[in-house]
Amino acid sequence: MSKGTDFTIRLSKVMREFNVGKDTIVEFLAQKGFQIDSAPNTKLSEEMYTLLSKEFQVEKSVKDLSKRLGKLSYRGGSVSVESTTEDNERNRRNKKSITPTTSDTEPTNEKNQDEKEILVSLGKLHFSTNAVSLKYYSIEFVLLETGISGYLNFEKSFLKLSTKVVLDYSNKTFRFLDFSLLSNLKDLSIRLMREDEIKREREEKRKQKKLQMQKEKEKKAIAKAEKEQKKKLQKEVNRQAREKRQLRMQKEKGRLQVQNNITENKILSKTKPQTQLPVSKSMTLRAGNIRFYNEYYLIFQTNNGEIDNSIAPYRVDDPNSNEILNLVHKYFEQILEQKRIIVKYDETKILEPSRLDLFQLSNYVRDLKRNLDVKGAWWKEVQNDRKPSLSKCRKISSEIVKKKVSLKNGYLDNLASMQSEKKLISVYEVNHGKEEDAFMFTISMSNNRCAIIFENASNDASTTTWVFVAKMENYEPCVNLVFDYFTDYTLSSKRYTLRTKTINPPEKFKAEDYTFIDHDDLGQWLKKLNKILEQTAEPSDIAFVPGLHIPESSETRTGHGDTIITKHLHNQLMRKLYDSLCVEHGKDNVGTEIRTGTKRIDCVVKGDGFYDIYEIKTAENPFECVTEALGQLCQYSYLFCRDKIGKMVIVGPSKMTKEVKDYLSWFRKNYSLQLYYMKV
Repeated sequence: MSKGTDFTIRLSKVMREFNVGKDTIVEFLAQKGFQIDSAPNTKLSEEMYTLLSKEFQVEKSVKDLSKRLGKLSYRGGSVSVESTTEDNERNRRNKKSITPTTSDTEPTNEKNQDEKEILVSLGKLHFSTNAVSLKYYSIEFVLLETGISGYLNFEKSFLKLSTKVVLDYSNKTFRFLDFSLLSNLKDLSIRLMREDEIKREREEKRKQKKLQMQKEKEKKAIAKAEKEQKKKLQKEVNRQAREKRQLRMQKEKGRLQVQNNITENKILSKTKPQTQLPVSKSMTLRAGNIRFYNEYYLIFQTNNGEIDNSIAPYRVDDPNSNEILNLVHKYFEQILEQKRIIVKYDETKILEPSRLDLFQLSNYVRDLKRNLDVKGAWWKEVQNDRKPSLSKCRKISSEIVKKKVSLKNGYLDNLASMQSEKKLISVYEVNHGKEEDAFMFTISMSNNRCAIIFENASNDASTTTWVFVAKMENYEPCVNLVFDYFTDYTLSSKRYTLRTKTINPPEKFKAEDYTFIDHDDLGQWLKKLNKILEQTAEPSDIAFVPGLHIPESSETRTGHGDTIITKHLHNQLMRKLYDSLCVEHGKDNVGTEIRTGTKRIDCVVKGDGFYDIYEIKTAENPFECVTEALGQLCQYSYLFCRDKIGKMVIVGPSKMTKEVKDYLSWFRKNYSLQLYYMKV
């Protein structure tokens, strides 16, 4: 409203707007020095209206909320959330016993301050089953009330209004001054819960209806196909019957001619040697008699289950034929025998089957093709027959495997840094019918044992590391059995059932034992893994000694030429790194080859209550440096150092690439690991 204009409003309109009774308004204005008549048409000034707005803001907010929500409908009836004037009158009478305060400062711990009245937004409240909680500064207050539910947390868009509550410091509870608002919230909880039930019921009915329609559609399609097939078969039978009748007629006409020919043949046989005609034989067609190729298949004669190459096969052109059907049709051998297809052959070749036999074979091939296209009952078995074998996975070169495992996540990098002299194998895992990238690591253990670790490379598909502990003599069978288990198309819920050792005992994998580590936290994961590997060295302090220290063994070491060159480059990088850090931090705060327990850190910078650690790698490719160093730095930080670690820096001879930069940034953001790369 604008100032400078004559403003008046009637008492009845104020009562409706603020949702309070006329006696309450008259009494309040009398306390403020305004004497008015209690008649509904009494006019109020702008000053009176302003005072009433400040005093009865909560009552007005409740009424606004009720208007916005309206009638809450649900199946079987409706619930009203309108608050009444009588409810607000009771609320105001109840508030008279409480002294309101408007202080917004931190609540004190004085003993005489047991209760406090504050104004809060409904959106700041947290609703759970039969309880409402309110956090006021560092204290959490609770209201236990039957009928309230967590559904209200999803309706914060309706709860932007404010209300007054009373905080009870002694019991850490609170209550609403407006009792009608609490009743409205209960009604709203009921409505939301019922609407959610109705929504789920409708969704379930919709799914069932869709499934039923799909089944009816498939049923009609099958019935139609069977009807068409019967028609075609009947036509073929009628055609063969006609051919037989014509053949009998021709035989009858030529019977006399045959008799004359017999007499003539007897005469000729006395003068010429008789030629023996090949004897026609027949066989029942089985799955082993057919070999499929792209767009044609061959029918062979078999002898004791083996193809008889002395008898030429019969070729049948068919666009539905494909080489993959060789994997499918062996499961349908019983169906093929039930068709009772008889194929004739002589001593040299398979004779042409009858048209009826060819018609049945064509239908059989179409059945195989259709079953494969819809991933029918034998699809999983077929996939197992054609999936890549472990021997094929092992043929992938080490360089390719090393590149695939790099810069994916910290779990893989740590496992790669612990890999033994055994080959790191790039494999896959069958998950919901898809082959996903995975790796099999091998880590040496004490007492002639090893840990075979299966790790899925997909962050979305897997959050668990599987560790199988086996004797070295059982390494090969254990690797093969673990590979076969995770790559089996016919198994469902592989990871879930693997958690129950009664279903999958360790003996099934030729292992002494197996366990799993969830990817909850990289540090905790690393500690659990080292405990399984029995690498349980106690953390120790960093034995910091300033200065450049290069072990004599590294200078005088002999061996392969590449090893000597690599070590020499490592020492050169260490000198450059030391000189650079001394300029920045001072010689008294920089040291190389610093011991922590039985481990040695390439370079350490002493800070105020913490240490920055540096690990030097000589690979030309920066991401190879990261792969090799990351696991060591994490072990120093989480396992072997008792002191607080600041930055963890990977040092290499080449400039950092964008993929390395993004990868280390991802670690800092998601795991709070202060990982960096530095070129020297």
